[in-house]
Amino acid sequence: MDALVDRADWTWFAAYLNAVYGINVRSAGLLWAVAATAPAFISQPVGGFLSDRIGHVRAVAGALLMTAITSVGFVILAVLGKAVPWQFVLALALVFSFFVNMWVLAWPFTTMMFPTSAGGPIGGFMNTFAQLVGAAAPVVSGYFIDKTGSYVMVFVIGAGCAFVGFIAALFLKERRVI
Repeated sequence: MDALVDRADWTWFAAYLNAVYGINVRSAGLLWAVAATAPAFISQPVGGFLSDRIGHVRAVAGALLMTAITSVGFVILAVLGKAVPWQFVLALALVFSFFVNMWVLAWPFTTMMFPTSAGGPIGGFMNTFAQLVGAAAPVVSGYFIDKTGSYVMVFVIGAGCAFVGFIAALFLKERRVI
């Protein structure tokens, strides 16, 4: 679920920095690369630690909720525009990336919700669907940005996806169901 949010929501960052703040493409791409990868080195082990301490469902739901909240932060930043310094946008992106990179917590649910023999095909389906969303997201996002001249709607859709994932995570079972 978080993987979908990551792919549908995260492709915009370098383009946003370039379009709104006028940061050159090379620098914006570098900032995106740092924001997208550096927090994963911390958040994925932290996610596993939290999963062991508070439970797998709570850890996944918490990561999705925080992803949704930080996505709403991007909606607010897009409304405010250049009134907010780009460094603040980068800081929010780092926090967003910390929580969205906890998507790895979703994988064990494939063997908890389905027979072990179905874990591979289900995981493959999840990954295929995430890749299709990842391929379509920039096109759909570009359509909304071109039509509205703003990133606000794209961020609203991303926050909505994260909130849907959060609600869905509340229905997950902590223990094997099959």
